[in-house]
Amino acid sequence: MSSGLHAKSAVAAALAFLLLVLSACRPIVAPRPPVEVPFETIVDEEWGTGLYDAYTQDPHLILVTSESEFSLYAPYILPEHLSLVRNIDFSKYAALMLLRDMQGGSKHQVVIESITKGDDMLVVRAQFWEPAPGEAAATVQTLPYHIVRIGKAYTIESTKLELQSYPVHK
Repeated sequence: MSSGLHAKSAVAAALAFLLLVLSACRPIVAPRPPVEVPFETIVDEEWGTGLYDAYTQDPHLILVTSESEFSLYAPYILPEHLSLVRNIDFSKYAALMLLRDMQGGSKHQVVIESITKGDDMLVVRAQFWEPAPGEAAATVQTLPYHIVRIGKAYTIESTKLELQSYPVHK
């Protein structure tokens, strides 16, 4: 009887081991690689205007998915650029706005160079141009911004934004 019990215990142990191995062999789903998001520049402005006092951070990256949303940010845009953004067909596209706070001189510019999309994240890579050390620049206050249009298919309601930026001396 003990050999029958021993055989049953061995079978039970083998089955438990097999279940453990099979449960560990579930396929691992690798994260999808980021997808390059095509974009079109609507306006790239060095001088800018507006009420940047409201910003809590510099730079400010904003995803705008409707004209009513854009109305909240219209005071930050030069009047001659308002119609360019309002003419975006927000049923097909979204606007991505990258705004810098007040800069103490000319030759400061914001340039979005690429946008990639992960599962729920848009990663925006941008250059922040500034004058090279010793380069002559007008002593004026500027508020540079870059606004681009992307396909609305690249956005979801809970899209998170990440900015990766670096200075460029021009």
